[in-house]
Amino acid sequence: MSSQPPSKGFFIKNVPRLVGFAAENIAPGAEGKVRKRGLFTSDEPTFHELMKGLNEILFRHLPLPLDTVNLVLAVLHPDGTGHMYVNDEVMVVLQTKIKHSSVPVSHGQPIKRSDILDIGKLELRGVDITEQDNLVFCFKVDWKFGLFFDFEPDRMARPLDREKTWITLGSAYRLLKFSGLFAALEQAPLLDAMTNDGWFPFQELLLGDWDILAKIYSEGVDVRPRVTKILKKYDTARITPIVSKWWSKPIFKEKKMLLETGINAYLADTAEGSVAACTTIYPQIEGLLRAAHLSLHGSPVPKLKDLLENLSKKVDDVSGHATSLFLPQVFSQYMKEVVFGRFDEGKDIAFTRHSVAHGAAKADSYTRERALQAILIVDQLFYFL
Repeated sequence: MSSQPPSKGFFIKNVPRLVGFAAENIAPGAEGKVRKRGLFTSDEPTFHELMKGLNEILFRHLPLPLDTVNLVLAVLHPDGTGHMYVNDEVMVVLQTKIKHSSVPVSHGQPIKRSDILDIGKLELRGVDITEQDNLVFCFKVDWKFGLFFDFEPDRMARPLDREKTWITLGSAYRLLKFSGLFAALEQAPLLDAMTNDGWFPFQELLLGDWDILAKIYSEGVDVRPRVTKILKKYDTARITPIVSKWWSKPIFKEKKMLLETGINAYLADTAEGSVAACTTIYPQIEGLLRAAHLSLHGSPVPKLKDLLENLSKKVDDVSGHATSLFLPQVFSQYMKEVVFGRFDEGKDIAFTRHSVAHGAAKADSYTRERALQAILIVDQLFYFL
């Protein structure tokens, strides 16, 4: 059955039935690996190699100059025809998770970056895509590009899974939109230096401060004075909306007096206030984990190990995918090794919940920086408990 041109897009004929791209050098007459499905970004050299080949086969059909194209979707049909859609001919719909609010979001209401917790699927709407089609999708996010392709030789046996495709595109969008975040996570020495000082890509830091912190630690110059400038942003006006949502959950509301005492101590912006904030809030982190388990299961958990395992499961469930902005694997590791890490009195004593609770942490480690981190840890837990 021949495909007919839709009301928009470009109809193309005599399209070679692509089965993928060579994944390795293949000698004449030899067998080799072919990549049928893939996702690449413009940060990778392979992206540019693949785009050169696609230009020769597909994108040469576009009637627009390539430098005016921000998005192109090629829907390739089994009969050797296809449809190509450019820029706003495709409706891109992002499935987002919105921050907790007592006020519902109305249809047509503007959504700011600060409202978004996470990005799930990226759906392509307003175009006809069937289970028998193959896809090529190239799109721009800020100053970077992503390329996704799915070439299946036998669609009768393996139909196009649109839901799986939308999830993959959502991951691609996150990786491009937050490229600085994911790049820092791949640099083990940088990440270790930051987490050893108590930092993590908390939701509240992803609005820009995490990238600034990563730059500071990467450069390694005047780290503490530059970090202090970031701390000054987290004053009463910034902290109040972060904290106000906590009381909507019973286990947080039960600890409101204790948590507010610690928060007010932090906001006092004194050395004494930082000590009081740390000694008040850090023990409540474990208290919240225990309260959440008791509320859910009706029985306490005697071992911290079990509490952290339960938290890890909750983080995975809420996140839904490994590249979630909640960073499930990294956060679970951070909670286990940094927040609840062991300390050795014979060495430099790490600032952890245990060293604080047992009175082993050094006096000069009770800083405003650590106090803010305690608040941000509790805020991160709010989304999981």
